[in-house]
Amino acid sequence: MSMQLPNTGTRSVHPCSPPRNVSTERRCTTSTDPQVSGPRMTTIYVAVSVIYALMCLIPAAMKLSGAEKMRIAAQHFDIPWSRYRLLGVLELAAAAAVVVGVFAPPAGLLAAVGMTVLLIGAVIVHLRAGDTIGDYAAALLFLAASVGYLAVWASAAPRP
Repeated sequence: MSMQLPNTGTRSVHPCSPPRNVSTERRCTTSTDPQVSGPRMTTIYVAVSVIYALMCLIPAAMKLSGAEKMRIAAQHFDIPWSRYRLLGVLELAAAAAVVVGVFAPPAGLLAAVGMTVLLIGAVIVHLRAGDTIGDYAAALLFLAASVGYLAVWASAAPRP
């Protein structure tokens, strides 16, 4: 969209467009342009990645350490402990991939998509078991964190 300004000719109306005869070295940081990235967006992406990786580690550590709560959950869902424990391996791999994703963003994307699928499955298993929402609130919280990470990844992950 453009508009006619008095005595200046036609110019773009985009809020980040510089006036004539002004240096264009500074880029707009409020743009929706996917090519825009800067220190602020990188800081947000790294911070969210670290938090999300830690969130993936919590259930992974509980499953891999054989926490009693996890053993009871495996029994409740009628899943053999050896298979249930493998979920901990997947969660640990996701945490590692999210950390790698700080340097290679596609790894973080794959980890979050995998965790999102895993957590949707967890909610389905809880529903099939007849659990109340309080029983699977943690799965919903972690699912929301996965979706949140994906949103941040889409808007703030560094682009090549």
